[in-house]
Amino acid sequence: MLTMNWGSVYPEKEEILDRLKFETDHLHRLQCLIQEGAPCTNLLNELSAMNKALTAIKVDLVKHQMESSIGAIHGSSDRETAQIELRKIIQLLSVTANF
Repeated sequence: MLTMNWGSVYPEKEEILDRLKFETDHLHRLQCLIQEGAPCTNLLNELSAMNKALTAIKVDLVKHQMESSIGAIHGSSDRETAQIELRKIIQLLSVTANF
């Protein structure tokens, strides 16, 4: 299982959490629209917007992990560390194939 290495200082972590909270609220608003009988096109537009926002969050998470792994590889002469980080990159590539 791939675990994010946020480190002790990663300001984007809070930004990503805020974006996820916003999309959680967006989902609740969408549920209300469904209960109110909103037109299907409105619902589909909202779902499309959510999908774009969530994809952007996924891209940012991948970017962070790639930068972290590459930094760890460059910063270490330890072969085992490099192998672990390369496995993380390979796992990221397999996950992102489903974007």
